[in-house]
Amino acid sequence: MWPPIEISDIYLGSLVLGLFYGLSLCAPSCLPHITSYIAGVGAGLRRALAITATYNVGRITAYTLVGSLAYMFKLLIDDVNIRPYQSYASIAFGLVTIIIGASLLKRGDKSCQCSLHDASSFHKNNVFGKVDAGSFAMGLTRGLIICPPLMTLLIYGVTAPNPLNPLLMAFLFGLGTTLSPIFLLGGIAGWLLNKATLWKKWIRLAGAGILLILGISAMLSSLVIL
Repeated sequence: MWPPIEISDIYLGSLVLGLFYGLSLCAPSCLPHITSYIAGVGAGLRRALAITATYNVGRITAYTLVGSLAYMFKLLIDDVNIRPYQSYASIAFGLVTIIIGASLLKRGDKSCQCSLHDASSFHKNNVFGKVDAGSFAMGLTRGLIICPPLMTLLIYGVTAPNPLNPLLMAFLFGLGTTLSPIFLLGGIAGWLLNKATLWKKWIRLAGAGILLILGISAMLSSLVIL
């Protein structure tokens, strides 16, 4: 059971709890998806960092959305009602992961017909010209799955008279989780994978395939619970 947080320290406690969660359970659960996506798009160091940051922005957005709705639907935050929600959220995350993995797999099949100059030009435009929609979508749907410490914060926050408490607590919790090894390890993964130029095509296909497997696994596990 997570330790209670005093009212005077509620916001700092949310940030610290997110930091500890990011250093422990959050990184292992997110890194397989992040590194597989980085491999699937053939990202180097800079783009891997941008992808990881975008993924985290998606998670923080989802946490803030969940926190904003928690006060309105506080009567539904219990074991009976949260299980179906968690299952549907996990199905959505799995479906998005499958779609992204399939699109990367299709792109990987075609990438062998492109020149190295065309590929690097595409990646450069994708980093600086627009937001990486794939990593944001994965982060957003992953963040909709409420983890145990966030659930504890929401249950505590909805009892306060201020309706903004759950929103702010969820946002600070999400912000705390970003101050974890995820960002650094995502960049390292991109740097290492980009060094294996001879295996780049196969690394992309492997990353896309792993995303497909992870997405299917998330959907199947959720369907069993339902």
